[in-house]
Amino acid sequence: MTTSTFPKSHYHQNFILIYLNNSNNDNNEIDQLKEIIFEINKFNDPDQSIDFLTDVKDVKVFMIINDSISNYSLPLICNIPQLHSIYILSKNENQFDESINGEKKLQGIFNKIEDIYNLLKKKTKEIDRNLIPMSIVSFDNSCKKELNELEPSFMYSQLIKEILFDIEYDQDSKEKLIQFWRNSHHQKADVKVINEFEKDYHPSLAIPWYTRDSFIYSSLNRALRLMAIDPIIKMGCFLNDVHQQIKQEYAVQLSTSTFPLIVYRGQKMSNDEFDKLHQNQGGLLAFNNFLSTSEDINVAKVFCSNDLHEADMTFVLFKITIYSTDTSTPFASIKHLSKMNDEDEILFSMHSVFRIDMIHKMDDSSWQIDLILTTDNDEQLEGLTQDMRKRTSGLTGWYRLGKLLIDIEEFTKAEEIYEILLHSSLAEDEEDRSKIYNYLGMISHGKGHFHDALVFYQKTLDIQEKILSSDHRDLATTYNNMAIVYLAMGNYPTALSFFEKNLDIRVLYHEIGDYRNARLSLRKALEIQENLPYTNHPDLATIYDNIGVLYQSEGNYSNALSFYLKAGEISRKTLLPNHLTIAINYNNIGDLYQKMEMNSLALDFHQKSLKIREKYSSSNHPALAVANGNIGSLYHSMGDHPSALSFYEKSLEIQEKFLPTDHPSIGLKYNNIGALYRDMGDYPKAIVYYEKSLEIQRKSLPSEHPDLATTLINLNTVRLEMGDYAGALLSCQKAQEILEKSLPVDHPDLAKTFNIIGCAHFQMGDYSNSLLFHEKALDIREKSLSSDHPDLGETYINIGTIDFIKGQYSKALSFCQKAFELFVKILPSNHPRLAHVHSQIAKVHDELGNYSDALSNYEKALEIYEKTLSSTHPSLASIYNHLGNLHSNMEHHLDALSFYEKALEIRKKSLPPNHPDIGEVYNNIGRVHDSMGNYSNALSYYQNTAEIFEKNLPINHPHIAMITGNIGKVYDNMGDYASALSHHTKALEIFKKSYPSDHPYMAKTYRNIASVYNNMKDYVNALQYYEKVIEIQNKCLNSDHPDWFETYNKIGIVHDNHGDYSTALTFFKRALHIHQTSFPNNLSQLQQLQEKISSLETKL
Repeated sequence: MTTSTFPKSHYHQNFILIYLNNSNNDNNEIDQLKEIIFEINKFNDPDQSIDFLTDVKDVKVFMIINDSISNYSLPLICNIPQLHSIYILSKNENQFDESINGEKKLQGIFNKIEDIYNLLKKKTKEIDRNLIPMSIVSFDNSCKKELNELEPSFMYSQLIKEILFDIEYDQDSKEKLIQFWRNSHHQKADVKVINEFEKDYHPSLAIPWYTRDSFIYSSLNRALRLMAIDPIIKMGCFLNDVHQQIKQEYAVQLSTSTFPLIVYRGQKMSNDEFDKLHQNQGGLLAFNNFLSTSEDINVAKVFCSNDLHEADMTFVLFKITIYSTDTSTPFASIKHLSKMNDEDEILFSMHSVFRIDMIHKMDDSSWQIDLILTTDNDEQLEGLTQDMRKRTSGLTGWYRLGKLLIDIEEFTKAEEIYEILLHSSLAEDEEDRSKIYNYLGMISHGKGHFHDALVFYQKTLDIQEKILSSDHRDLATTYNNMAIVYLAMGNYPTALSFFEKNLDIRVLYHEIGDYRNARLSLRKALEIQENLPYTNHPDLATIYDNIGVLYQSEGNYSNALSFYLKAGEISRKTLLPNHLTIAINYNNIGDLYQKMEMNSLALDFHQKSLKIREKYSSSNHPALAVANGNIGSLYHSMGDHPSALSFYEKSLEIQEKFLPTDHPSIGLKYNNIGALYRDMGDYPKAIVYYEKSLEIQRKSLPSEHPDLATTLINLNTVRLEMGDYAGALLSCQKAQEILEKSLPVDHPDLAKTFNIIGCAHFQMGDYSNSLLFHEKALDIREKSLSSDHPDLGETYINIGTIDFIKGQYSKALSFCQKAFELFVKILPSNHPRLAHVHSQIAKVHDELGNYSDALSNYEKALEIYEKTLSSTHPSLASIYNHLGNLHSNMEHHLDALSFYEKALEIRKKSLPPNHPDIGEVYNNIGRVHDSMGNYSNALSYYQNTAEIFEKNLPINHPHIAMITGNIGKVYDNMGDYASALSHHTKALEIFKKSYPSDHPYMAKTYRNIASVYNNMKDYVNALQYYEKVIEIQNKCLNSDHPDWFETYNKIGIVHDNHGDYSTALTFFKRALHIHQTSFPNNLSQLQQLQEKISSLETKL
C-alpha cells in the first residue's frame, strides 16, 4: 500500500518525462534519457499526453516534443502547473513561429537529443536540491504547542529520526535494501551502482555513497519528502549509517572548531513555501533530511542563480549560525569524504531544527534567511519533543509513529504503516500481529468503517485469547474497543456483553439511559483516582469531565457545571495552555450553557474552544469541524440562521475532506442543516438534507440503528409542518419499530419518539391518541430518568397542552403546575426555564379569563428575566410580547401597545433588522389597531411585517402567506373586498407552493375567502369555498376536530343570511356538538350559539 497516486517507482525521483513523438524510431533516444529519468511516458497523441499531464501529482514534469506536433501542443500545455519545462527536438528550427519564443517554459529548440540530455541532467540535480523537505512550527510567546496542532511533517520527521536511529541493523538489513533497489531500478547505470554497493559498501563509506551522483541521493530524499514509509523502512540501515558517520566526524572535529560558525545554503523554494516561512519569523524550521551547506558563501550563491521562467519560485540564501556546541544535532565538514570535495561542505544530520531569526531582501529576485541552530535548552523544542515522547511511551519502533498518527487522526498514513508492518518480518510474532490488528481496528473505527473495525478486533481477540491469561489488561482493552464499535452501530445488547467482559460498563449505561449505574461506575473510578498521590493528574480531569457529561445527560446542570469547572481547573494547571483537552472542556461548558439557554456564555466558551483549534490546527483538522458545528448549533438555537448555516457549511466542508463520503458524521451534519432549513421554513431543502442523511445512514449503519430512527423523526417533523399528518405518523411508527428493536423498552430516546408521534396525533386533532403517546413517553421517563429530570417537565407541559386545547383548563393548569414544581427543585430560583413555565401557566389563566393570575405569572417570569438576562436579551422581549397579548385580550389596548413597543425596542437592538421576531411584534401591534378599528394603522404595521418577512424569508414561506392573509382580513373589515380577495388569493398561491392541496392552512384560507364573499352577499361563491373547506377537513381532520366548530358555525351564518333557515339550523347544531366536545367551558360562546339555534327553531 502507498500514499501516492503513482506506482512505487515514483518514490525514487522527483520528476518524470513525457516524450511526445509521432515516430516509433526513438528507442535509442529513450534509452539514453533513462540514464537520468527512468519514468518516461511516451505518447503519439497530444490530447492523451495532456490528459496524463493534468493528472500528475507530487512530481515535476519535463516534456520533449517532436517538431511535427509542437505548434499544436505548445498553446495547450504551457499553463499547466505540473509542467516544469519544454524541449523541442527538431532538425529545422526555422520552421517555428516567432511567437513560441515568448513561452517561458520553453527551454529551446534542439537538433540533437544529447543537448537535451545534458540540460536535463543539470535540471534534475537542481530540482532534487530545491525539493528538500522542510516543516515550520510557529512561535507564540504565550504558549507552547501540542501535537495535534503541529504540521504533520514535523512530527513524522522527528519520530522517524528517533525510530531509525534506535533500531539495531545487521547484514540482513543491507541485503533487504539491495533487493528493494533491484526491484525498482532496472537501468544499466543503476544496476551497476547497486552491484558496486553490494560488493564494496561499508558503514564507514556511508557519506561518500550518500553524496555520490546516483539514484541513491534522489530516491532517499524524495522518500523523506513524501514521508513514504515503505522505502524509508527499507533504507533505514543506510540512513542510520550516514547519521552515525556524521556523529563520529562531529566528535572528532569538535575540539578544533571555532564558534560561532557560519555556513550557507543557496536554493530555490516555492512562493507558497517562502510566504509561509516569511510569516513565521521567530518560529522553528526543520529540514526533514540530511542538510547540505557550505562554508563558502559564493558556492551557496551558485545554487540560487536566476531562472526567469520559474515565476512560482523564490531564490533564497540561508545563512546559518551555530553559536555553541550545546546541541544534540550533529554536523560535520565532509570535504574529505564527499564526492563533491570542492564545495567546503558541512553536512547536518536528519531533522536539524533551526530558529528563524531574520528574513530580508538581497536584491529584486532573492532573499536572505538567517537561521540559528537550536540548542538542547531551547524551551519550545524541548516541550514539543517531550510531549511527543509522552504520547508514544510504552511503544517501540514503527508502532510509535503509527499510534501517534492515529491520535492526530491521520488515519490513511497510519494504515499504511500498519499494513507494511503486517506483511513484514516484524509481524512474525503472534503478539505483534495482535497489536497490528488492534491498531488497524482503531483506524477503521476512526474512518467510520465499523464492520472492518470489528473484523480486525476479532482477529486481535482470536490471538489474545490463545496467548494471554483471561484477566490480561490487553484482553480487556480489546473487549472495550469492540463494545464501543457495537455501540456506534447501535447494537447495544452485544456492546453490553463486551463491556461486561471488560468490567467497564459506564459508557454503555450512559448511552442506554441507565444513568444510575453509569454514575456508580464513574464514582468508583473517581474514588480510585482521588486516592492516588497525585491529585492534579490529567486523568482525574478526564473523569471529572465524564461525570459532568453524565450529569448533563440527566438534566442536572448545576452538578454538571461544577464538575466541568473542576476538570478545566486541573487541565489548565497540568497541560499546555492550548492543549486540545482544554478546548474540549471549553466545548463541554459551552454545550451546557446552551442547554441552560445562557447563549451569550455558551457562545463565549465555544469561541474559546474554536480559537485554540483554529490557531494551531491545520485548516482541515477534524477538531475544527466539531468546533464549527457546535457554534453553528448555537447560532441555530439563537435564531441566527445565516450564521448557523455558515458554520454548519464550514464544518461539513472540513469533514468532506478527511472523511469517507458515507461516514456517519457527514450524515449527522446533513441532519443539522436539514433542521436549520426546517426552522427557516424552507421545507423542500430540509427534506433534501434529511434524505441525504438518511441515504448515508442506510449505507453505513445497521438497518436497526437508532440514528436512522432519529433522522426519520426529524424528516417527519417537516412532514408535520407540511400538513402530511398521516404520512408523518406512519413514518414515525417505522422509527418506533427500529427503536423498540434496538433499545431497551425504557430508553429515553424511545420516549422522544412517542413524544413526536403524540405531536402528530395532536396536529390531526386526534387528542385521545396524542394523549396516549405522551403518557407512554411519561411512563418511560418516569422509569428511566431521575424524578427531577427536565424531560419530565417537558412531558407534563405537552399533556397539559392537550388538556388546554380540549378546554380542560383545570387539568392543563395541574400539569403546568407539576412542571413548575419539578423545575423549582432542580433549578435556581431565577433560572430562565422557570420563567418559561410561569409563562405557560399564565397562558392557561389568560384563556380562563383569570387575567389577574395570568398577569401575576407573567410578571414573575419578567422578574426572573430582568435579573438573569441582559436588558436587550431576546427572551425579555418575548415576555413583553406575551404581556402585550394578555393586555390585548383584556382590551387594555394602550397597555398592550406599551408592552409591544418594549418588545420591539429590544428586538431591534438585539436582532438583525430583518429578523422575523421583529415582524411578529409588528403583526401583534397591527392586531391591536385592528381590534380598535384603526384599520389604517393596522394595515401599516401588517405591511411592515410583510416587508420584513419578504426580505428575510423565502418567497414561498408560510409566514408570508400568513401576513398576507392578515392584510386581507383588514381590507375585509374596511369593506375593500377587492383588495381583501386579492390578498387572500395571493396567500392561497403561496400555501399551494409550500403545502399539499389538502393542508389545513389551505382550508383556513378558503374560509377567509368565503367570509369576504359572505360580506359581499355573494352567498353562492361563499358556499362554494366552504365546500372546499369541508373537503380538505374531511381528509385531514377527525370528525370531532375543534376546527369543525368554526367551519360549521360560519356556514350556518351564510345560510341564515341567505334565508335558508333549515340548512342553517343543521350546521349550527353540528357546531354545537363540536363545541360541547372541545370547548365545554367557553360558556359565553355556547350561549350565543344556543340563542341562534333557538331563534331559527322559532322561525321554522
